[in-house]
Amino acid sequence: MTSEFPYESPAIQPPLHQWPATVHTLQNAELAELRVSARGSLVTAAQKYQTALADSAKQAGLSHRPLPEHFTPDRPLILTGHQPVIFHPGLVCKYQLTQQFVLRQQACGAAICIDSDFGDAGAFMSPQATTDATEYQQVSQQQVSWSTKPSLLLNSQLIPPAARQALATRVQADLLKCDCTEAAEAFHEFSARLQQLQEDAAAPAMTVLRQAAGIGNALAEVPLTVLCRLPEAIRFFAAILKRAFDFHSVYNQTMLDFRRLHDIRNPANPFPDLQSTDAGFELPFWMIQISADSRLPLWLRRSSSEQWICCGEERICELNKGHEAEALMSCLLSGYLPVPRGALITAFLRLLFCDLFVHGLGGGRYDPATDLLIRNWWQEEPPPFASASASRHLFPEQRNRLLAEQRLQSHLRELQQHPEHHLSSGYFDEPTRSRLEQLISQKQEALRELQQNRELGRPAKEAGRKLQILGEGLRDTVTAALQPQLSFSSKLTTECRETLLSRLWPWFFFNDHQQAFIAEFTL
Repeated sequence: MTSEFPYESPAIQPPLHQWPATVHTLQNAELAELRVSARGSLVTAAQKYQTALADSAKQAGLSHRPLPEHFTPDRPLILTGHQPVIFHPGLVCKYQLTQQFVLRQQACGAAICIDSDFGDAGAFMSPQATTDATEYQQVSQQQVSWSTKPSLLLNSQLIPPAARQALATRVQADLLKCDCTEAAEAFHEFSARLQQLQEDAAAPAMTVLRQAAGIGNALAEVPLTVLCRLPEAIRFFAAILKRAFDFHSVYNQTMLDFRRLHDIRNPANPFPDLQSTDAGFELPFWMIQISADSRLPLWLRRSSSEQWICCGEERICELNKGHEAEALMSCLLSGYLPVPRGALITAFLRLLFCDLFVHGLGGGRYDPATDLLIRNWWQEEPPPFASASASRHLFPEQRNRLLAEQRLQSHLRELQQHPEHHLSSGYFDEPTRSRLEQLISQKQEALRELQQNRELGRPAKEAGRKLQILGEGLRDTVTAALQPQLSFSSKLTTECRETLLSRLWPWFFFNDHQQAFIAEFTL
């Protein structure tokens, strides 16, 4: 790993040098043809969305990197993605690794903005000092937000400029009070850029600012809700509706098989089963009503000889056999957008568009279930996926001290009972080490005396008592020597310890994102 890599605990599977960059071929001719068309449509949609982001950046006087010349559908298409929220360092690492891989391979790279979720696009964690600055200063974390309220992420709006400035001032003061000087400087730069933006929609605003900082700026951003309107997506979804009950059954059986295979007892892991009643059954789609800021699962409900696409209990349109695509178009005209959820999200993205999908830690755990679904339903070998993440911390010195204490605490019993194995561990100063060596020598002599008395049939009580006293002396000496190294955690609140260990701080508390930190990075 190069010295430029600014993260801790990288988790990259498979190793970066094993990531494939070849065009994946499907066996089903009809699906393969649809995939070729869909890749071209994705490139066109991404270019259009990037143009809109570039216009917003230009109006704010921010930099915006043009897409690479090799952003074409004939090149290997590498996808990653996440909800349009404020990234923590693990997500930044995933995007940076992906874009550097794309540039190195001269591939076509895009980031899918999962804007169909409900949440707060402007929320982030900020530290607070709960005591005065001392060696054992107590800190906590609070959630604050640039957004007005939680909503569908594609609808999330920024708070007014005056409120942004007030929030920036408060967070800046909290960072300085917590002695996070570098984070305060980085945050000041970010908040100044945010004030320049004329964009009111939170999701594109945060994307513009992130890309201006060099995070994922060689990847074409494209919202999932845009992809779900493509003609190829409608055809892909219609094929599922054509055999909807069979798909419902195969989906649930796949989740059951996956849980059994991996000894998972939680029925919601990796994805919940699709529900059913006598009147109908659920499919893995959200029906999003953008104007009402709502989403509900898609159900197919039967009524006599009719079958209806429903959003909750509301009938949206009748589903007639052979006219599934027309029914989905009718949903769109009625203001409802079908968007895949659960295992169908990445099944859709991987089958229809990409040659490699790069997940974070969570996706790396659940997408093997998607692999199984792709094999079970589409009878295709799934395009590969990788996972990448890493950590950064806002209080590295205090965190390292806390972790060192936790490691020491876990080894304390071993150190007390067998200090002779740890004299060179660095835990003991020179006077303590000399005292321990003396006690260990006396203990070894007492042990020899005890064994000799037993072999000769002599009373061993006195030697045993001496051995016990020496053992207690060793334990007391070790405990007294290590006590100062075990005092830090005891002076901290539980909330403070959680804050020091957190890896969920916003990317704009750190200021070195533009490093091409994997130029020579291999694992």
